[in-house]
Amino acid sequence: MTYTITIATYLDASWSEWFDDLVITHDPAGTTTLTGTIPDQTRLFTILCKIRDMNLILIKVEQIVAQQQ
Repeated sequence: MTYTITIATYLDASWSEWFDDLVITHDPAGTTTLTGTIPDQTRLFTILCKIRDMNLILIKVEQIVAQQQ
C-alpha cells in the first residue's frame, strides 16, 4: 500500500533512509510529507513510532488507493 504521512516540521532529505526510504517532500508552509510503499501494518506502526519518539507532530496519515481503470 502507498501512504502519505504529513508532519508539522521540516525534515531534511537525509532522513529518508531512517524512514524506510520514503520520499521526503516539503510544503512551503513548513510541513514535511513522507510518501511511499509501506508493505504492512507492522512497518507503518514502526514508522509512526519513530515519529513519536522524535517528538514530531503528526498531522495526517493517508492511504493512497489506486484508481481502477
